[in-house]
Amino acid sequence: EIFEKVNQAYEFLCSRNVWSSGGPDPNNIVLILRTQSILFERYPDVLRPYKYAGYPQLIKTIRLETRDDELFSKEAQLLTAASELCYHTVHCSALNAEELRREEGIEALLEAYTRCVSILGVDSKPDSLHYQVISNVTRCFEVACNFEKCKQKIIQLPQLLSDVCRVVYFKHTLSVSLVTSLAANNYDLQCQLSRNGVLWSLLLFIFEYDYTLDESGVDVSDKSNQQQLANNLAKMAVLGCIALAGYSMELRQKPVTGSETNSPAAKAPPVIKPKPSVSAASSSTYTQNAHNPLQSKQLAITSGKEKESDTSSGSSDTASSTPTESEQQQQLTKTRTSAIQQKYIVTGEAKNSLIKQVLDRLLTRYISNQLATVRDSDVLKLLTANTRNPYLIWDNGTRAQLKDFLEQQRTASAKETHEDIAQVSELVSSFEFDAHKDELQIGGIFIRIYNDMPTHPIAQPKLFIMDLLEYLKHAYQFLQYKKNPASTAAPVNATPKMGNDGILTPTLAPNHPQLQQASTGKSGTTFDEVLTAYNRSKSRKKLETDALTEQQLALQQSKYDFSSDGKIELHITMVLKALIAVIKANAEVEIQCIGNFDMIFGFLASNIFPDNSTVKAVALEVVSLVSRNKECVSEVAACEILGNYLVALKDPELRASQVKVLETLSGLMNVQEMIKEAQAKGATIYLLDMFCNSRNPQIREMCAGILAKMTADRLSGPKVRITVSKFLPALFIDAMVESPATSVQLFESIHEHPELIWNDTTRSNVCDAVADTCQRFYQLQKANSRHVWKDPEILKDIVSNEIVVAGVYLRLFVSNPAWTLRKPKQFLSDLLDFVVEQIGKSSSEQDVLDLSTTALVELLRSQPNLADDIPVLGHIPKLFNLLSVQPKNTLSVLHQLSLSEFCVSAISQTECVAPLKKCMEHNRDCIEKACEALSRLFKHQHDSLISQSLEVGLIPFLLGLLDSRLEFVDNPSAVKAQIVAALKGMTHNLNYGDRVTQILLKHPVWAEFKDQRHDLFIADTTIRGYLTGVNPTAGYLTAGPAQSVEVLTSPPPIDRDDPSARPPID
Repeated sequence: EIFEKVNQAYEFLCSRNVWSSGGPDPNNIVLILRTQSILFERYPDVLRPYKYAGYPQLIKTIRLETRDDELFSKEAQLLTAASELCYHTVHCSALNAEELRREEGIEALLEAYTRCVSILGVDSKPDSLHYQVISNVTRCFEVACNFEKCKQKIIQLPQLLSDVCRVVYFKHTLSVSLVTSLAANNYDLQCQLSRNGVLWSLLLFIFEYDYTLDESGVDVSDKSNQQQLANNLAKMAVLGCIALAGYSMELRQKPVTGSETNSPAAKAPPVIKPKPSVSAASSSTYTQNAHNPLQSKQLAITSGKEKESDTSSGSSDTASSTPTESEQQQQLTKTRTSAIQQKYIVTGEAKNSLIKQVLDRLLTRYISNQLATVRDSDVLKLLTANTRNPYLIWDNGTRAQLKDFLEQQRTASAKETHEDIAQVSELVSSFEFDAHKDELQIGGIFIRIYNDMPTHPIAQPKLFIMDLLEYLKHAYQFLQYKKNPASTAAPVNATPKMGNDGILTPTLAPNHPQLQQASTGKSGTTFDEVLTAYNRSKSRKKLETDALTEQQLALQQSKYDFSSDGKIELHITMVLKALIAVIKANAEVEIQCIGNFDMIFGFLASNIFPDNSTVKAVALEVVSLVSRNKECVSEVAACEILGNYLVALKDPELRASQVKVLETLSGLMNVQEMIKEAQAKGATIYLLDMFCNSRNPQIREMCAGILAKMTADRLSGPKVRITVSKFLPALFIDAMVESPATSVQLFESIHEHPELIWNDTTRSNVCDAVADTCQRFYQLQKANSRHVWKDPEILKDIVSNEIVVAGVYLRLFVSNPAWTLRKPKQFLSDLLDFVVEQIGKSSSEQDVLDLSTTALVELLRSQPNLADDIPVLGHIPKLFNLLSVQPKNTLSVLHQLSLSEFCVSAISQTECVAPLKKCMEHNRDCIEKACEALSRLFKHQHDSLISQSLEVGLIPFLLGLLDSRLEFVDNPSAVKAQIVAALKGMTHNLNYGDRVTQILLKHPVWAEFKDQRHDLFIADTTIRGYLTGVNPTAGYLTAGPAQSVEVLTSPPPIDRDDPSARPPID
């Protein structure tokens, strides 16, 4: 009821008729308006549910006062009180804000606002009417901005935005806050405000910040301290820039719920103390409340600063020496610093890309990205202090240059606004700091500074390394296109042929039918063949054209202008160094290089610049770093680009970095696929060249170590060993595996023994041959990185007349069979293969055959244990099959094998007796060894041997030999002794012994020999004789001792079966 009465009185007082008839005093109207303001401010919770019913009269009053020509000369400031009441009504309830919009109150306020703005100047004082009206109307608009329908209405009022930007020019703090509210989450208003030049003013406010005041901890007020006022304005300007950039902003305390009804700040009584009459005192009291809202209202609403100030001051009065005084100062500083930002919750990314680009250009991307993520005090301190790091070069010169530019644009925008926000972006795009002109900036980082400060932390190292690789990729494409624009897209080794009609001729495979027809004189001129050739040519031409077009388009779309870059070589080197630094400082980021190894290896292999040594050196370091990552090495192997790296081993520009090249190559050899490619691309010949011809012992040892690693691979190792053996004796490969340093010493020394013949002449020939072969291959691979290595067929001046088997010189081994071999089993296997091969040849050289056979016999004689491994190799059946081809040599081998029980067991499982019998029948000079071999075979009592002897008639044949004089042998008595031993051995067989005995008894010659002992007729050879004891090397009958033995001085023991030892019969 009281409120309705007040409203009726207000309507009466506002009547035009009352004014014209000299009615109520305007001062009383002001008092009534201000009374309502006090009610709305003190009792918002009570009045919030109700709409304000006086908007028609209030809006009418505002319009009448605005149109009054004597507005600024009146004593009673009716427009000021009306605009203040308007603010309190909309601030109290959202219902009132919507009602104000429907009653066209925003337009009325705009009229008053525009008229007051028109006379606003630098010398305007806060207690002047137009300044107070601007402040009140600004607060009304700010509250209205929190409602979408009101914002849409404001968009339709371009004059409002123009006036706001003009007021901001004069550092009106409430207008800066209004800019934030207008621009928050509204793209159209962001663009319109920026077109009117508000951004220039906001950025200029930022540079008036003084961080020393905030960090001092001194409690100051913007009423008494102009610098504190400037600091607050700078913080609000930062928030305004955030809003203009399009970040998502949400009020922490939405006005729809009214002001903080439970907060002490909201419930505090207003500063205004109404008096019965309007006087200067009341006017000044109102002025205090209106002109400085940032301290008295804005901060109080967002952070409750007034309450904290009152509390802290009260506590200091009561207890000035409390121990928490420093904590209170820190809390006060923190509150002052973050109070502005606490009004909003800022999230998301900048949605207004054009304004974000403007901020990136003017403040640098590094600072503009921090606006919404870092405390405003930290951002302001960064902008007003001198900084030099990879992200920012900021000093007095850059600030002065930027402020000059902002002043020029603000002055220009006051005269004429831009039609579109794109014009603002285009205008700013031409701005560049003088300190940044000569700096290469990639991913927001100054590359030169980063190289000077490689340990400086990078916020997003993976993203940075991707930006670096993108720059290098585009630079490499540009250089390749510039070097050879016509054939950049074609392969290096592609040489397309064209016919007379300009159509490409297809390249045919070596076994293609058309190629075979051409070689035989037949021409494929059928219609289908011609059509197929045409289609292939057309497809190939299209692929090459598309590839070239795509590369040209990529160069055009590149954000880097390489064509006008006069320091492209220096910049590429800098970027490669930055890539090295970021890989070293951040673990596992080198994996981002996957997909770009062709470009990195290209810088290492290509001669793009007049002096490529620097670029190649840093590219080598990059490859060295990525070679430590197994995934990267696997990717390099999959790309098959190792040929680009191998040429670095021979590159004269990298001669000073050969150690690094070899270290990197060793790291690449940790993947099996890489070893396979290295073997195919000729890494072996490069390493051999450096091993043989380098003067640096460290390099030679590293080459030996890499070759050893390659030979250890199960898949490609044998091929590497074969390649090395084409140039060096096999002993060197084994020495490299055992000790690289030893292999170098072995290479430089002189040797002549069964496993190595190495002298100065041989070494010189090998070095020359390796160097020539490597140089020829290097030229081919440099022209075509995919060129494949092929082992040479024969190397003159290296191959000697010596016969070498498994790395053993047979001539020297025969002369020194006691030599300790490195791989005796391998030598045995290879020598058996060689002997069998030589025996089987129809035109074999007898000297070679005799030498190899002698070497085999001497090997088995010096190391009898090796004979036990022969049966599993499968050579015994082959030897018996070849007995008729080369009987003497083959029999000498079989004769030695008969000493091994394992070999005898294997011999018994093959058809052996018949070939021996046939050999003795056709080769009388072989009877002696054959008989001794038979005596050894029958000693082990294998049934199959006795059975074969019975089947082929060996017993009668041997008896026939006993009955003959054996004039064709050197020692007939010894041969007969061996025959007797063999026959007696057969008689001891459990299964066939009786049959053998019966056959022997039927022959009269057997009676003469069966009871005699013939050991005295057997000559003592290298192995101790029969019946004289067991030899440690398994000697039998004719083999002499392997070691010196004691000479027997006593007669042999008496055997009761020896007829000569029996006493005479009386």
